[in-house]
Amino acid sequence: QQFALIGGFKRVGSDPERQLLQGQDFMAAHFENTGGGPGPVGHGWTSANLDNNTTYWTTDVGEHVRLFGLDPCNRVVGADGAVPKDQFDWLEAGLKTCMEQNKLAIILSHHNSLTLENTAESVFQPGEPLIHTDEFIAMLQEFPNMVAWINGHTHNNTIQAHPREGGGGFWEITTASCIDFPQQQQMIEIVDNRDATMSIFTTVVDHAAPAVW
Repeated sequence: QQFALIGGFKRVGSDPERQLLQGQDFMAAHFENTGGGPGPVGHGWTSANLDNNTTYWTTDVGEHVRLFGLDPCNRVVGADGAVPKDQFDWLEAGLKTCMEQNKLAIILSHHNSLTLENTAESVFQPGEPLIHTDEFIAMLQEFPNMVAWINGHTHNNTIQAHPREGGGGFWEITTASCIDFPQQQQMIEIVDNRDATMSIFTTVVDHAAPAVW
């Protein structure tokens, strides 16, 4: 009622279709009406994710790039996250396989290197160790095929280098929130320079921009 007295506000009627989703419900929604795209059915999640309630996934993009999607969100308390040990071990094994298959690896997560310090123990996996920033980055740097960690959470567009001692390393690309004006997204392109090097190009896209190239 107080908001109604301030100019620019209006009451929005309730939508009977709106509902809170549990983790498995949220994943299941990605399998509904997605056969025609964009993206694959499940958008990376598989039926095994639904059966086991595991929210991390992997999928290939073309012949040369493999994506690994993590879920570092803490379901107990706090906005910041951490990587549970089961996800950490799964990712490390996946990166080893990825390197053996001569594919580039890209990590996707909500939290970034500034916000991976939540220490609240999971009520679902009591006693499971939580992996935080320094240990997580050190593991990623062991794999020369790991080229980018794409994330968000801090509502800013930033790019940070994580060089590896002796050469190499990866880029951390953080994109602002879609809920904040101007609701920007980011297009990321992996380019073969045809000289035994590669480049990563990032283009910030405004929703309000004209839909033309």
